[in-house]
Amino acid sequence: MTGAAPPSWRVYQKEWTVVYTSDETDEEGAAEVSRFLAEHYDGRLRDEDIRLSISVPVLVNGQRPEKYEPVHSLGSVRLWNRRGEWGLEKDARNHAERIWAAEGVVPTVVGAETPQEQELLDYGKRMLPA
Repeated sequence: MTGAAPPSWRVYQKEWTVVYTSDETDEEGAAEVSRFLAEHYDGRLRDEDIRLSISVPVLVNGQRPEKYEPVHSLGSVRLWNRRGEWGLEKDARNHAERIWAAEGVVPTVVGAETPQEQELLDYGKRMLPA
């Protein structure tokens, strides 16, 4: 595909995905989740794209129970997620601008099946350059 325009244009945005859940919510749960994240993502993702959190009960009728305990320890990673595909680059860029305006996150526009797209898709799968 040298010199030719990509067949279509894709919009990607980094989004959080839960990749591990522990039923433990204390230090043991945090350690369990941290071990999983280290085993699977150390050196593959930037620190700002990995997070450990504790989930709490959902709201019932808009209220959280007076007494509640945390439910799970969660490990999340932020990876590139495709938000759409367009035949024209200008349409893809217009959509990206709408996402930016609505969500405050800057998406990335790449040609379909290009090295730039493959680089996004490889993030998290391969070791980062030193």
